[in-house]
Amino acid sequence: MDPEFVRVTSRVLAIGLGIVTIGTIALFFAFRSFGQAKERQDFRPFLTLLAAAFFILVLCIILLRWSFVAR
Repeated sequence: MDPEFVRVTSRVLAIGLGIVTIGTIALFFAFRSFGQAKERQDFRPFLTLLAAAFFILVLCIILLRWSFVAR
């Protein structure tokens, strides 16, 4: 195997695992906040979910772009 391919793949996997970990923690707290009983409607849990999904999507697009540039 080409050493450059192994190096780029290792970086993408390491950064990808970091993204998954951060996203999982953010989603855990977002879903946990849905379980609290409140009298008024609060959109904070929904916005947290939206922000976490957007964060994960943007970072995955950056990784995809980086993998094409590294060729």
